[in-house]
Amino acid sequence: MPENEPNEDKLFLERYQNDRKLHRQDLIKQIEKITQRRLIVYTAKFGHPAAAINRDDIPIIEDLLHTISSSGAKGIDLMIHSSGGELGSTERILYMIRKRFRNFRVIVPNTAKSAATILALGSDRILMGPTSELGPIDPQIIKVLPNGNTVLIPAYSLINTLEGIREKVEKDAAASQIYLPILSNVEPEMIDICEKTIAESKEIAETWLKRYMLKRHPKKAKAIIDDLGSTKRFKTHGKLISGEEVKKMGLNVMILNDKQPLWKLMWELYYRSELLIRDDPATVKLFETNDSSINIRAIQIQPK
Repeated sequence: MPENEPNEDKLFLERYQNDRKLHRQDLIKQIEKITQRRLIVYTAKFGHPAAAINRDDIPIIEDLLHTISSSGAKGIDLMIHSSGGELGSTERILYMIRKRFRNFRVIVPNTAKSAATILALGSDRILMGPTSELGPIDPQIIKVLPNGNTVLIPAYSLINTLEGIREKVEKDAAASQIYLPILSNVEPEMIDICEKTIAESKEIAETWLKRYMLKRHPKKAKAIIDDLGSTKRFKTHGKLISGEEVKKMGLNVMILNDKQPLWKLMWELYYRSELLIRDDPATVKLFETNDSSINIRAIQIQPK
């Protein structure tokens, strides 16, 4: 191919990607026309460590918030699909939003787990639909595997495992010989990290819940947080908590049905965002507004 001749394949791909982006942004504008509020979309790839809520999100979200607040907007919606992440970064995001906007809602088109659930608890209202779910607020910690890869594991998993071993050994002393090899691989500092992270998770969630969504009924907050942070009620980190259950807990939630035009637009917007992430294995996050689109890509490490 001559040097100056355009690469038609590349141009087609660029046009295709740009068309999809413009379609998503048009959906955002349609949603904003109905809600009369500005919207930020945060879609993350489930199961990928780099997709967790983390400090790298801060400058991106700050930039988007600054631009939106400069337009004079008083209310803002955050549509989030995320498995959670760092508590510190989650709280910073809440501070940044609350510093600028009088009213804040979280839209959950599909799943908001762990720290993403805490983000929802820091809002004034949660919008959910037939596919929406929150999750227990048991925090996740990063664990480095022997091969150097990292995974996110629920902090309660380690604590509950050790508690289970203790109970078995108390019933049968001989069982200690079976569990000694397992215990020898447990790093003592991890126990302390898990316990403190669990306590911090509950503290942050209760503080924000009292400050905004339940400011008129602050006494209800502790019972709700005890429920959301309990492995007795919610035995696994991935437990589904539907909109109906969220409402029964006493949280301020609006449940939309799949016939409502607003929900149809929200679902299409989410699904189109999800498809972009699925189509590109390197993309782990997508941040969008009606005039901005930011893809976060992770380096793909090939196994040796």
